[in-house]
Amino acid sequence: WRETERKGFAAEEDDLDEMAINIILKKDGRAAGCGRLLLDMESDRIIIEQIGVLRSEQGSGTAKAVAAALIDIAKETETETIWAKPHGNFAAISLLEHLGFEQLNPYWMTLDV
Repeated sequence: WRETERKGFAAEEDDLDEMAINIILKKDGRAAGCGRLLLDMESDRIIIEQIGVLRSEQGSGTAKAVAAALIDIAKETETETIWAKPHGNFAAISLLEHLGFEQLNPYWMTLDV
């Protein structure tokens, strides 16, 4: 009942698109959540930069599914460490810790793969 689709946003919406993979997680054919994986060219890091879900999907496991999809895509790059930038969001920090990420500070987390 869930499918993931990779998308790019329009260039005028975001100047990071050339270095990002954006996904939309669908439930029953409708968008339920989204996420962004970013390649930081300066540091050569793969970063989970955004995870978002509709309010109606909060608590349903959609955010976990988005994060898991982003982790799977990041693993395709054969990186040794996946970085995450939860921006001090306690719900995101808790979710990422549940998925095995280590919190370095309120703004950065890592997962060794």
